[in-house]
Amino acid sequence: MSSEHLLILEQDLDEVSHFLYGDEISNKIKLGQPWPLGFHQFRRSLAIYAASSGHVSYPTLKSQLKHISMIMTVYYTDSNSRAINILEDGPEVKAMRKEWQDAKARVESDNLHKLLDSGVTLAGAAGKSLQMKRLENKLPKFLENRRDTKKAVKNGKIRYRTTLVGGCMSLRPCDKGAGILASACISCENGVFLPESRSSLLQTKSFYESQLTLDIPKRVHREYETSIKKIDSLLSVLVIG
Repeated sequence: MSSEHLLILEQDLDEVSHFLYGDEISNKIKLGQPWPLGFHQFRRSLAIYAASSGHVSYPTLKSQLKHISMIMTVYYTDSNSRAINILEDGPEVKAMRKEWQDAKARVESDNLHKLLDSGVTLAGAAGKSLQMKRLENKLPKFLENRRDTKKAVKNGKIRYRTTLVGGCMSLRPCDKGAGILASACISCENGVFLPESRSSLLQTKSFYESQLTLDIPKRVHREYETSIKKIDSLLSVLVIG
């Protein structure tokens, strides 16, 4: 543990502070001292960096971690959008990224057409907008077939990614710390919610309520309370059937 590469540097403290959104760093982490590593931290790190890489889905990660609830997987990956890139840009990573982008575009295209063909009432800012454009026959031409939609996804013209509480149409990676998920997604202009989102929202709300009974940081406590209020607001307008 006294090896030089295991000692905490200034850049390490900066990274930890960024990851914690500026919250106070634990007094166990001190400049020039060895990292206070524990075995469970490696499990948590796997979840965070796998989620931030964009190459691992939440269902796959849930299976890998053997979590009973998907919500626990999201809790493990909280703030993953602020993790640094540890894969770098070697040739193997570039090849993997190319294959992944092609597969991701195909899946997003399929999911988007399933959403459009479902006929269900959508909620959320992006969901309402998408539905209105379809009713008014103002959808882009690349949504006429899945092949063109896949190309549009790869070219950055449209995105649709499923989340635990609905879907997201943001063209950019999430920069809102959506490990808190419900609060970030419900407030987001790119959010899409379906009738079946109700079950996930209620489960998420139940998880947040259970966390409020624990000794947790004030920041997290406030975020959970905000999430609960926003879930209740969305549930009141979510159409069933």
